[in-house]
Amino acid sequence: MFDILLVSHGPVAQAMLDAAAMVYGPSSERVAALCFEPGQSQQELLESITDAIDNAKDNGGLLVICDILGGSPFLMSAQAYQNIENRASLEVITGMNLAMIIEAMVCRESASLQEAKEAIVASGMQSIVDFAAQMN
Repeated sequence: MFDILLVSHGPVAQAMLDAAAMVYGPSSERVAALCFEPGQSQQELLESITDAIDNAKDNGGLLVICDILGGSPFLMSAQAYQNIENRASLEVITGMNLAMIIEAMVCRESASLQEAKEAIVASGMQSIVDFAAQMN
Protein backbone atom coordinates (compact mmCIF):
# COMPACT_ATOMS: atom_id res chain seq x y z
CA MET A 1 0.00 0.00 0.00
CA PHE A 2 1.14 3.54 -0.70
CA ASP A 3 -0.20 7.09 -0.56
CA ILE A 4 -1.35 9.04 -3.60
CA LEU A 5 -1.01 12.80 -4.10
CA LEU A 6 -2.58 14.55 -7.08
CA VAL A 7 -0.92 17.90 -7.81
CA SER A 8 -2.27 20.46 -10.26
CA HIS A 9 -2.68 24.06 -11.25
CA GLY A 10 -5.83 25.36 -9.59
CA PRO A 11 -8.63 23.01 -8.55
CA VAL A 12 -8.00 20.35 -11.22
CA ALA A 13 -6.52 17.82 -8.77
CA GLN A 14 -9.49 18.05 -6.40
CA ALA A 15 -11.95 17.82 -9.28
CA MET A 16 -10.17 14.74 -10.62
CA LEU A 17 -10.23 13.14 -7.18
CA ASP A 18 -13.95 13.89 -6.88
CA ALA A 19 -14.61 12.43 -10.35
CA ALA A 20 -12.57 9.30 -9.52
CA ALA A 21 -14.72 8.82 -6.42
CA MET A 22 -17.81 8.76 -8.66
CA VAL A 23 -16.34 5.79 -10.56
CA TYR A 24 -14.23 3.99 -7.95
CA GLY A 25 -15.91 5.04 -4.74
CA PRO A 26 -14.70 7.26 -1.92
CA SER A 27 -10.94 7.46 -1.50
CA SER A 28 -9.13 6.91 1.75
CA GLU A 29 -7.47 9.70 3.69
CA ARG A 30 -4.19 8.44 2.18
CA VAL A 31 -5.29 9.80 -1.23
CA ALA A 32 -5.15 13.59 -1.46
CA ALA A 33 -5.25 16.53 -3.84
CA LEU A 34 -2.84 19.45 -3.70
CA CYS A 35 -3.95 22.48 -5.70
CA PHE A 36 -1.32 25.08 -6.67
CA GLU A 37 -3.20 28.36 -6.39
CA PRO A 38 -2.48 31.83 -7.82
CA GLY A 39 -0.24 33.76 -5.48
CA GLN A 40 1.24 30.62 -3.94
CA SER A 41 5.01 30.34 -4.30
CA GLN A 42 6.79 27.36 -5.75
CA GLN A 43 8.60 27.05 -2.42
CA GLU A 44 5.27 26.66 -0.60
CA LEU A 45 4.24 24.02 -3.10
CA LEU A 46 7.55 22.19 -2.65
CA GLU A 47 7.10 22.24 1.13
CA SER A 48 3.61 20.76 0.82
CA ILE A 49 4.88 17.99 -1.44
CA THR A 50 7.78 17.31 0.93
CA ASP A 51 5.36 17.08 3.86
CA ALA A 52 3.30 14.51 1.92
CA ILE A 53 6.48 12.49 1.24
CA ASP A 54 7.37 12.55 4.93
CA ASN A 55 3.84 11.47 5.91
CA ALA A 56 3.95 8.55 3.46
CA LYS A 57 7.29 7.06 4.57
CA ASP A 58 5.71 4.50 6.89
CA ASN A 59 2.89 3.70 4.46
CA GLY A 60 4.77 2.24 1.49
CA GLY A 61 5.77 5.52 -0.11
CA LEU A 62 4.08 8.18 -2.20
CA LEU A 63 2.86 8.26 -5.78
CA VAL A 64 2.60 11.81 -7.10
CA ILE A 65 0.49 12.39 -10.21
CA CYS A 66 0.91 15.86 -11.74
CA ASP A 67 -1.20 17.64 -14.32
CA ILE A 68 1.32 18.66 -17.01
CA LEU A 69 4.97 18.20 -17.79
CA GLY A 70 6.96 21.37 -17.20
CA GLY A 71 4.45 23.11 -14.93
CA SER A 72 5.17 24.13 -11.35
CA PRO A 73 3.40 21.07 -9.84
CA PHE A 74 5.64 18.78 -11.88
CA LEU A 75 8.81 20.84 -11.39
CA MET A 76 8.39 20.95 -7.60
CA SER A 77 7.55 17.22 -7.50
CA ALA A 78 10.68 16.50 -9.55
CA GLN A 79 12.72 18.68 -7.22
CA ALA A 80 11.34 16.82 -4.21
CA TYR A 81 12.30 13.55 -5.91
CA GLN A 82 15.84 14.80 -6.41
CA ASN A 83 16.05 16.01 -2.80
CA ILE A 84 15.02 12.82 -1.01
CA GLU A 85 17.48 10.16 0.08
CA ASN A 86 15.27 7.11 -0.50
CA ARG A 87 13.99 7.57 -4.03
CA ALA A 88 12.34 4.14 -3.90
CA SER A 89 9.69 5.66 -1.64
CA LEU A 90 8.57 8.22 -4.25
CA GLU A 91 7.32 7.98 -7.82
CA VAL A 92 6.30 10.99 -9.93
CA ILE A 93 4.08 10.71 -13.00
CA THR A 94 2.80 13.57 -15.13
CA GLY A 95 0.01 13.88 -17.70
CA MET A 96 -2.81 13.31 -15.22
CA ASN A 97 -6.03 11.83 -16.53
CA LEU A 98 -8.99 10.16 -14.87
CA ALA A 99 -8.05 6.66 -16.03
CA MET A 100 -4.65 7.00 -14.35
CA ILE A 101 -6.17 8.13 -11.08
CA ILE A 102 -8.69 5.28 -10.99
CA GLU A 103 -5.91 2.80 -11.80
CA ALA A 104 -3.82 4.29 -8.98
CA MET A 105 -6.69 3.86 -6.52
CA VAL A 106 -7.13 0.23 -7.59
CA CYS A 107 -3.39 -0.52 -7.44
CA ARG A 108 -2.68 1.08 -4.07
CA GLU A 109 -4.33 -1.78 -2.22
CA SER A 110 -2.40 -4.66 -3.78
CA ALA A 111 0.62 -3.49 -5.79
CA SER A 112 4.00 -2.12 -4.87
CA LEU A 113 4.72 1.50 -5.68
CA GLN A 114 6.90 0.46 -8.64
CA GLU A 115 4.32 -2.01 -9.99
CA ALA A 116 1.59 0.58 -9.65
CA LYS A 117 3.61 3.22 -11.48
CA GLU A 118 4.01 0.92 -14.47
CA ALA A 119 0.32 -0.01 -14.52
CA ILE A 120 -0.78 3.62 -14.16
CA VAL A 121 1.41 4.87 -17.00
CA ALA A 122 0.10 2.07 -19.24
CA SER A 123 -3.50 2.83 -18.28
CA GLY A 124 -3.06 6.53 -18.99
CA MET A 125 -1.59 5.83 -22.41
CA GLN A 126 -4.27 3.30 -23.30
CA SER A 127 -7.02 5.72 -22.35
CA ILE A 128 -6.02 8.19 -25.05
CA VAL A 129 -7.87 7.14 -28.19
CA ASP A 130 -8.72 8.93 -31.42
CA PHE A 131 -12.28 7.74 -31.95
CA ALA A 132 -12.34 8.61 -35.65
CA ALA A 133 -9.14 6.66 -36.26
CA GLN A 134 -10.71 3.62 -34.57
CA MET A 135 -13.65 3.76 -36.97
CA ASN A 136 -11.44 3.22 -40.03
